[in-house]
Amino acid sequence: MAEEKYLKTIRKVSGTDSCAAAATKAATLMLLSGSAVKKISFMAPDGKEVVIRIEDVKISEYEVSCAVKKDSGDDPEIAKDILIYSTVTRKETEGITLKAGNGIGTVVGEIEGLQKGDYAIGTKAREAILSSAKYICEEVDYKNGLEIVISAPYGKSVAKTDGVRGGIAIVGKSKMVAPMSPSETKRSIRLEVGNMAKRFDYLAAAPGNNGETFAKEEFDIPMDRVVRSNDYIGDTISFCNELNIKGIVFIGHVGKLVKLGAGILNTHSQSGDGRLEVLVTCAIKAGASSALLSEIVNCITIDEALDLLKAAGILKEAMDALSLKIEKHLTRTSAHLEIGAVVFSNKHGILCATSKAEELIEKIKGQVPHELSKRNNSR
Repeated sequence: MAEEKYLKTIRKVSGTDSCAAAATKAATLMLLSGSAVKKISFMAPDGKEVVIRIEDVKISEYEVSCAVKKDSGDDPEIAKDILIYSTVTRKETEGITLKAGNGIGTVVGEIEGLQKGDYAIGTKAREAILSSAKYICEEVDYKNGLEIVISAPYGKSVAKTDGVRGGIAIVGKSKMVAPMSPSETKRSIRLEVGNMAKRFDYLAAAPGNNGETFAKEEFDIPMDRVVRSNDYIGDTISFCNELNIKGIVFIGHVGKLVKLGAGILNTHSQSGDGRLEVLVTCAIKAGASSALLSEIVNCITIDEALDLLKAAGILKEAMDALSLKIEKHLTRTSAHLEIGAVVFSNKHGILCATSKAEELIEKIKGQVPHELSKRNNSR
C-alpha cells in the first residue's frame, strides 16, 4: 500500500509556498544548530511527512541561506526547477520578521489576502514560513529574533502569475496543508515504528531535526532506524511496546528532554513546561546555593541556566541528577523495553545519558536488518 512506504523518501516539491517554508525550516535549523543539513523533513501537500533535498547552502555565524528546487511538472505557470531561497539572520530583538528579496514580485492586481503594493507572498505561505522557523526556535529553545528573506534569483525572468509584477508569487496552487492533528501525528509515528519493526529490533528516536542530526553526526546512527517521535514520547514508547520493539533510545535537545525529568511525556509547550523547575531540583541535588537557584529560576532560556551551572562548577553533577530522573520516568513506562536517553545542547554538547543509552546505541548500530539475517540463515 502507498501509505506503507517509508516516510523518509526524498520528495520533489511543486508549490512555491512549500519550497519557501521548507527552505526556511532548514536555514533556521542550520543557523541555530551550527550544523549543515542536506535534507529536511517537511509536511507534504498530501498530509504525509517527507524529506526534501536542500541546495546551495551558505553558512556564516549570524546568517544562513539555502534553497529548495521547485518541481513544476507540467504546470506552465512557472519554469521547472527554479530555486526558492530563504535567508535567515539572527537578531537581538524579539520576534520573527518576513521580507521579500530578489525575484519576488509585487502585487498589482487582485490576489486573495493581499493588497496592491504588497510583496507577493500569500497569507497561507507567510503562515507556513513563519511556523517553520518558530518550530525550530522552540525545538532549540531560542528566544531572540530572526529575519527571514525569501528570494528567487530567476523569478523575474520566469514570472507569469496574473496580478503580480517584477517576479514570482509565493502562494502555491495546492495551498499549504494545515499541520497534522495530534491523532494524525500519532498515526504517522505508529506507522513509522511499524515499518522499522519489520527490519529492526532496536530503534533510536528523536523529537525533531536537531535530534536526528545529532544522532547521525555524533553517534553515526543510520537514519533508517531513527523514528521521529515529535513531542509524543509516551505514545512512541507505547507503540514500541505494542509492536514488539526490544529497545529504544531517545536522543534530543535539552529544551525538550529535560521535561522527562518531571515525567512529562508529551514535550509540547501546551502540555506543560517545568523545564527550569526540573533544573532547579537537579541543581539542589548538585549542591547549588540559594542565590544560584534564584538566578536559574529567572533565566529565560535553558542555555542560560546551563551556563550558570557550569560557572558554578556543578554542571556535571546537576546533569547526573537529571539523568537519574529521566531514567526513573522512562523505565516506569517501558514495560518489556530496554530504554534510554541522551540529552544534549548545541552549546554544551552531550549533557547526560541514562545507564543503558550507550549499550542501546551500539545495539542499534550493530544490528543486521531482518531480511538480511533471514537470507544468511537460509544459506
